[in-house]
Amino acid sequence: MTNLLDNNLGRKINKLTAIQLLERRPNGMKLYLWKCDCGFTRKALLGNVTSGNATQCKECAKKQKAKIISSQKSIHGATGTELHSAWLRMISRVDNVYKNITCCDSWRNFIVFKKDMEKNYFSKAALDRIENDKDYSKANCQWLTTSEHNRKTQYDRQKQMKNKL
Repeated sequence: MTNLLDNNLGRKINKLTAIQLLERRPNGMKLYLWKCDCGFTRKALLGNVTSGNATQCKECAKKQKAKIISSQKSIHGATGTELHSAWLRMISRVDNVYKNITCCDSWRNFIVFKKDMEKNYFSKAALDRIENDKDYSKANCQWLTTSEHNRKTQYDRQKQMKNKL
């Protein structure tokens, strides 16, 4: 049975207030029932709340996510489109610290990327850097079919291997 006397009861962190200690785990972690400012409750470990990994109930989190998506759609109206997904994949590759891939600063903004690349885009196109040792930019990018892109990628890898020998 858990000890109901706990100095975290009533503690408010972000939108959550600890209302009941549900469990003390053998590893020392404490599971609480939290009440959100909106009135909903949720279970969460104290560590997840204090670290900021859990800041509100799941209903508020859903509403916040929907609000963010809605605001993004109103900015450029392309969230969820193939072109936007291609841009997100590019940004993901650029942000991968283990790869040495860059993009021009202006392409961090989807609207600029769209203006530069939408004209030649076709359904299911793959964004390709013409010269792989250069960054993603209007001058160094083209749209290829998936099969063209795969062939080029394979050719580029073979070329890299020969250069290493």
